[in-house]
Amino acid sequence: MKRLVISLVLMCLIVLASAASLHFVSSRNHELHRCAERVRQAALEGEDTAPAIDKLCGEWESCRALLSLIEDSATLGTISAEVTRLRAYGEACSEELFASLDSIIAQTDMLYRRSLPRLYNIF
Repeated sequence: MKRLVISLVLMCLIVLASAASLHFVSSRNHELHRCAERVRQAALEGEDTAPAIDKLCGEWESCRALLSLIEDSATLGTISAEVTRLRAYGEACSEELFASLDSIIAQTDMLYRRSLPRLYNIF
């Protein structure tokens, strides 16, 4: 009987941890999208993109530190590389800036979709 109770408690903890990590990834994903859109708006309006890029970089660094606990480092490294390129692209306000922003948005969406519970990653 004790084994059954321990098993149920462990299963509940796993479900709660999964739900918490999904909520975390979802909320951080939305915040990163908002920051990326602020950078895009600043670039389109001809404003200085440095403050918006700094906000995006800061948001990514805080997000990456916690995401590294639940996600693989290869994808996080790719997103980090794109985020660091933003500073150089922001000064020139070139097409690479918009391509890099699109890449960041697509990769963070991929992180979120990969975190969703699917039959193949449950069993």
